[in-house]
Amino acid sequence: MPPLALDLFCGAGGASAGLADAGFEVHGVDIDLRGGDGAGIHNPVIRLGWRADILDIKPALLRHYDFVWASPPCQLFSSARRLSKSKQAAVNLIPQTRRLLAEAGVPAVMENVPGAPLRADFVLTGQKVGEPEMIRKRHFEFVNMRPPPPAPDTCARAADIVCLTGNGTPFAPKLVRCGYKKFVSLPRAEKLAWKRRAIGCEWMRWRECNQAVPRRYAAMIGMHALAHIGER
Repeated sequence: MPPLALDLFCGAGGASAGLADAGFEVHGVDIDLRGGDGAGIHNPVIRLGWRADILDIKPALLRHYDFVWASPPCQLFSSARRLSKSKQAAVNLIPQTRRLLAEAGVPAVMENVPGAPLRADFVLTGQKVGEPEMIRKRHFEFVNMRPPPPAPDTCARAADIVCLTGNGTPFAPKLVRCGYKKFVSLPRAEKLAWKRRAIGCEWMRWRECNQAVPRRYAAMIGMHALAHIGER
């Protein structure tokens, strides 16, 4: 039997896909498995998914798993939110999630955007996983396990970079030059194809691509988690 991983706040499953690539069987939990557009869960890698509120989950449930991934909502801390005119309510579930993972006692990681109240035990960008056109910087706090060593850049940042951020369009005023202008001139279908390729999840819709954890990030951390499990 493959090791079991639980993806809390699984969304459309970017982290789930990466953990599956690493060798886990993945189960997913989200308060809205239907997704943002109400079209129903369509993640091909989650073997078992159920709808639940993180505040209702008990530590005993997590002890059935070898590894737990948690991506609490990031909208409250995202720079994209500050740039947006959206009035969407945002919540901070990081303290509750951290307490749940600590009480469960299983190896776990929390992921969020820069500016979120996480320890930056480990940091990933596109350049650290071989994706030169993507920035998407993410911080990771490890619980009940040690973090991996810092990840070096494996490729140079593309000259005409398009920043894939959490808002509806790529937006990085200090980094984007002609690449951004070229990107916004593309038909929406081509923009979506670029987003899917960068994230590594061809099934995702527009909004899901904007919010997802890149598949390569979760695969790298999943491999580290497997090594930790093996040592135990």
